Amino acid sequence: MNERPTTRLATRTATRTAMRTAMRTVVIPMAGRGSRFRSVHDTKVLYPVPPKGEPMFAHAVSTLGFAFDRLVLVCQRAHGIPDLAREHLPWVADIACVELDAITGGPMESVLKARHLLEETPDSEVVVCNADQAMVWPGDWALGWFRDRGAEGGIPTLRRDTLRHSYVGLDPEIPHKVVSVREKERISDRATIGIYWFRRAAGLLAAADRMMAADDRAPNGEFYVGPAYNHLDGLILEYPLCEFWSLGEPENLAAYLARDHAAAARD
Repeated sequence: MNERPTTRLATRTATRTAMRTAMRTVVIPMAGRGSRFRSVHDTKVLYPVPPKGEPMFAHAVSTLGFAFDRLVLVCQRAHGIPDLAREHLPWVADIACVELDAITGGPMESVLKARHLLEETPDSEVVVCNADQAMVWPGDWALGWFRDRGAEGGIPTLRRDTLRHSYVGLDPEIPHKVVSVREKERISDRATIGIYWFRRAAGLLAAADRMMAADDRAPNGEFYVGPAYNHLDGLILEYPLCEFWSLGEPENLAAYLARDHAAAARD
């Protein structure tokens, strides 16, 4: 088997906010190799981020910038994530760890390893997030804006121009309406940054299944999360960001620690 039963961790403080009625689940797929970080650390998601020295995945959770009710971590069993999550994220009320014994075929395949958890609350919001970033944004307001506009999906974006990123195509008539997502193909100047909001877990799962059936892979052959929006029914919106920090490579992390905005903008 490629996985073992989900580990659930109960901790101290709930993260639900009074103004939000829908349950919100965060899923972080972090079961990859992280090979670009091998020059400085064996495991990217466990790299200790200064000044607290918390593992990178915990730092990413701490800087998400929005409230949530449940955190699902899809991870490698060998990394000991349940104990680390309990230690470094004591403020998260509900953590579930889906531990794998093998590398998956990409981030979306990792997300689908948590299907059984998402199916428990099919009408809950889901936000799929990277484990190697730090957010600076009004996250609760932005996700509420997606919801209030009647969107089924929402993607924070950033102005970029390199093929290192994935990009959204926008409707020329309706501001911020996303009409397509392409991995490593610059179809606009709006790049995705690794946070993907879905109004309903059931919608995410259905779109992911259609994406898989269509064999809609990234150029490297993996299944990414962004292209699932090409298979999601309903309105999809972008939310433009002013600031964003990727921590996915040693030079990105160095720029973040130095708060070198010029270096970050060249990413």
